[in-house]
Amino acid sequence: MRLFATVTRRTAASRVRVPGIVLAAIACLQLVACGRGSAPQGAAGTPPPPPVQVITVEPRDVPIFREFVGQTRGKQDVDVRARVQGYLQSINFEQGSEVKAGDLLFTLDKRPYEAELAQARAAEAQLRSQYQQAASDAKRYTELKETGVIARQQAEQSVSQASAAAAALDAQRAVVKARQVDLTFTDVRAPISGRISLTPYSVGDLVGTGAGTEKPLATISDLTRVRVRFSISEADYLRYVNASLQGTQNPQTVREQNLQLTLADGSIYPHLGAIVTADNAIDPATGTLTVEAEFANPEGILRTGQYAKVRVTPGVLKGAIVVPARAVQEQQGITSVAVVGPDNRVQMRTVQVGERSADNWAITSGLEAGERVIVEGLTRVSAGAVVNPEEVKLAQAPADSASPPSPAPAQPSTP
Repeated sequence: MRLFATVTRRTAASRVRVPGIVLAAIACLQLVACGRGSAPQGAAGTPPPPPVQVITVEPRDVPIFREFVGQTRGKQDVDVRARVQGYLQSINFEQGSEVKAGDLLFTLDKRPYEAELAQARAAEAQLRSQYQQAASDAKRYTELKETGVIARQQAEQSVSQASAAAAALDAQRAVVKARQVDLTFTDVRAPISGRISLTPYSVGDLVGTGAGTEKPLATISDLTRVRVRFSISEADYLRYVNASLQGTQNPQTVREQNLQLTLADGSIYPHLGAIVTADNAIDPATGTLTVEAEFANPEGILRTGQYAKVRVTPGVLKGAIVVPARAVQEQQGITSVAVVGPDNRVQMRTVQVGERSADNWAITSGLEAGERVIVEGLTRVSAGAVVNPEEVKLAQAPADSASPPSPAPAQPSTP
């Protein structure tokens, strides 16, 4: 017990002897540590409002458009086929080149058809001789009948034989013409001018009718003007028809308007086109109407079989409330936008969308002119949150990576 008391007194004495400067240093360190963990954030100790970009919606006239996926084809695409059967003797063109109507493309073996023609001509000569003999006999017997030398029946038989010989001669002359035509068909010529395709055949192949060949010898496409075939929905068709009946759209607007073509690489084709024809019926299997538009092709950019998007601009929305497509959110069939109120507080507003123009949507209900809509920073906000809005113009809003780029203006086609 005496030893424990001595140790206690020594410890207490040592505490008393701690210098005051050491205690002051320890107190400062404690204050600094506390300050680092509880420094104030913002004016009220909370995070600052997140920055967002907003636009003030205003009524404006905007063109509406529809895009349809189509496939190109020549103004004329003609399959070249052999009209008679034979072995291919020569190919007389450069594959993939331009050819003119009447150019010799393929030559078939002529010898079988030359032999048939010679045989038909020989038969014609024989029948001609028989006819001449029958005609002479009929004339002579008719004269003898008048003098009573021969019977009337014999004279009439000679006339009938002459008529039969004449008919046989005419039939053989038709055979000769057919053989001549077959012989000319051994020279396969271009039916139209245009660019010719590659041929799947080689010299020595059996081609033509009855040869079991389904593929044409080649295909010639007139690519001076190119047509794009695409399908529009029955709803779009009825929309255009109703607009014309109500007088809000000229009946010829859709046919005469300038169409824009977007190619597979995303580039805009430099020439505008127009709708030239449409099918006479709605396809009951797909509920669509097939339409063809025509585009000039002076540079030869377009080829048959390309896929492209046709942009149709059927009209203009007057006084529409327009917001960028990326500002519109859709969930379970409900579309909404984030509206920033006068107190910079976010309100999620349910809206109805209508026509689309470029990368923007027309809002038919749910928004009023003068309201501010968030176009950038939607992922950082929620309903009721306070934000720090930055006003931007609709045309200055950053491009949305998920939306297709707006096309460059197309130049009018050269007459």
